[in-house]
Amino acid sequence: KSKNNGKYNVSKAFRRLESYAEWMEESAEDLIEPPLSAESVRAALDALGMNVSIDKDGFFVWWFDLNALDKEALKKDIVPEVSLRAFVWYAHFIMYNKAAQEKGMVIVENCE
Repeated sequence: KSKNNGKYNVSKAFRRLESYAEWMEESAEDLIEPPLSAESVRAALDALGMNVSIDKDGFFVWWFDLNALDKEALKKDIVPEVSLRAFVWYAHFIMYNKAAQEKGMVIVENCE
């Protein structure tokens, strides 16, 4: 929503959707095989240590904690393409969450 009378900026939304679709098409080779699923990226998801919750106001919260990263696994066992696949899977998992769609999302990062 824009701040102008609660109206949506459809042109801006379409540009974002178009950009997203173009990126997905450009990245398709890394994302399609093997089929993208939680299990196909389980090791990366575990190593990234991301979490989600719904806050008291109903917002979807995506938690990143750098201390929770399994840095050893990310360096030695998980190639960058698999990390990318994990983030794409997680982002799509979030996009289809009712709270994220209706209330929005907050990203919380612990960078210490």
